[in-house]
Amino acid sequence: MKYLRLARSFLKKNNLNAVFLTDPTKVLEMITLNKHIDIIITDFTMPEMNGLELMHEINRDYPWIKFICISGFDIDDKKKEAMIKLNCKTFLTKPLLIQDFIDCIREIRNFAF
Repeated sequence: MKYLRLARSFLKKNNLNAVFLTDPTKVLEMITLNKHIDIIITDFTMPEMNGLELMHEINRDYPWIKFICISGFDIDDKKKEAMIKLNCKTFLTKPLLIQDFIDCIREIRNFAF
């Protein structure tokens, strides 16, 4: 929860709209309603589908969307390579350092601070 509060604060300060969902099927539903999404931050391990499966589903119809994948577990190289092909720009490991998260968003969005 601490990370979500910090992420929301950072994104809001930089005039980015953020929606925080924990259910991958809700993410897929939301994308069909809002085509102006640039970045999706996803956990790799989720109940209904993993991060790779979610990226695959989204990339099929929305190839411009970039991803950041967060995981508390090591992700094998084969899965990482597949995610990179689906526009995953970086992998962050839990426990997450908020500065790593901020740097990652800045890099992806090319923010000028």
